[in-house]
Amino acid sequence: EISSCTESTSASNSMRHIYRQALKRPSWRGLFGAAASPAVAPELAPSPARAVPAAAVTQARAPAAVNHSSTGGVPAAHAKLLARGRLQPHPMQDDCVEELERVRLEVLERWARNGSLVQEGVESVKGLYIFGAVGGGKTMLMDLLCESLRDTPNAPPIRRTHFHEFILDMHKRLHRVRQEVGSIQNPMRVVAKQYEAECPVLFFDEMHVLNVGDAMILKAFFEELFASGCVVVATSNLRPMDLYSSGINREVFLPFTSTLEKHCTLFDMEGTPDYRSVRNELLAEAARSGDGVLPAFFAPEGPSTGRRVEEA
Repeated sequence: EISSCTESTSASNSMRHIYRQALKRPSWRGLFGAAASPAVAPELAPSPARAVPAAAVTQARAPAAVNHSSTGGVPAAHAKLLARGRLQPHPMQDDCVEELERVRLEVLERWARNGSLVQEGVESVKGLYIFGAVGGGKTMLMDLLCESLRDTPNAPPIRRTHFHEFILDMHKRLHRVRQEVGSIQNPMRVVAKQYEAECPVLFFDEMHVLNVGDAMILKAFFEELFASGCVVVATSNLRPMDLYSSGINREVFLPFTSTLEKHCTLFDMEGTPDYRSVRNELLAEAARSGDGVLPAFFAPEGPSTGRRVEEA
């Protein structure tokens, strides 16, 4: 009988194994009765001494704590470029690096804690909107954060794109949702959730608004995007208030700037030199003096040519 199996530890373990295997096969369950369960046969349940505590399970599933501030991040990448002579030091770029690192640390800490950038009762991670004249290094600095997150294990998925390309993709997704679902109250929420699931951290280069159709829906769409938990880091030549400055029905667009300012820290890089012009002037001077004549074209396309362009 089953009760006699408890007299021997080895026999008891053997019966437990048989019982568990039997319950996995629907055709065998009848052998133990329709209501067979550990509650009916408590002597076959795992002994309390071998049970795994709930706290232990929780700890095993939680991601290991990582001190992300010690992993280098944006400041380390920026320092390497300075050390190699690829960049010229500028205090405004240094300040921007600190803001980018703030975004990196907050994103990684929130993601490690929740597996999501949304936390109930807590404000969302604030992104960054970098604006200023051309050639000041806005895109280069943003890409330091982009690459740092891509190189970090267990970081959230990211997407880096030109703002115009993002707007086109947004319209395509909205059109697809309307085709598949029909007329629904808020298709923008559906698309915003898609972005949150695919890439909760979004990098936009050259944010600019020209089209009246885009201007009319940006506020509503970005409100849904931020509400879903997405974090935005963007560059632009213009302050938020100067976007769509001469557009039709601009008063409808203006609330978008308030939404942007609420969810992104504004960083002003006006006053930084146009490093592209400075570099061109140095190359031209070198060519005139004969100290470093450079070819007008670099070919053929390939890794070695790419290195020559970088060295130039």
